[in-house]
Amino acid sequence: MDWLSHYMLGFLLGRRLSLDNDSMQALTLGALMLDMDIVKYLVPDSSLPVHGTLSHTLLGAIIFTIAASIVFLVMKKKFMGHWVAIGILMHLGLDMVNTISIYDSGKELLYPVRDTTYTLEPYFPYPVISWAIMAASIFAFSFTMFIKYAKEGDAPWRVWFDDRPIRKKIRESRQ
Repeated sequence: MDWLSHYMLGFLLGRRLSLDNDSMQALTLGALMLDMDIVKYLVPDSSLPVHGTLSHTLLGAIIFTIAASIVFLVMKKKFMGHWVAIGILMHLGLDMVNTISIYDSGKELLYPVRDTTYTLEPYFPYPVISWAIMAASIFAFSFTMFIKYAKEGDAPWRVWFDDRPIRKKIRESRQ
């Protein structure tokens, strides 16, 4: 699944639960965190695992949750592990949609304990068509919500970067 959909699912859940900004950061970080292994494509000769392997397992989820929890404890003086874990689990759930497609043969969620590959393909009569409709719908919904919140003044990027002071300075300099 794409980064926008992962991020917006975390953002929308956080807004629905009326989370504070630190909790929103933890939730949206968790929702994106597993895809940080795309660094492999930036450094092709590295010994990093291929995208979607260890990072997209329950063991990877635990490792990333612990790492992010430590970072939040050090930087924010708050425990945010539960929000990071929820974001990560949402990411894994959303990525299971891709297992319906011909591009993803499944997820080894229990690796290294078990090499079983999990997929949703058997549950859909026309997997490729089902995947295309679901993926397009999820992206369209995420993009629409992104635009909606941005127009309403609650821009999704403001969880991490508040651009309002910069915009105010620009407006004042034009007058």
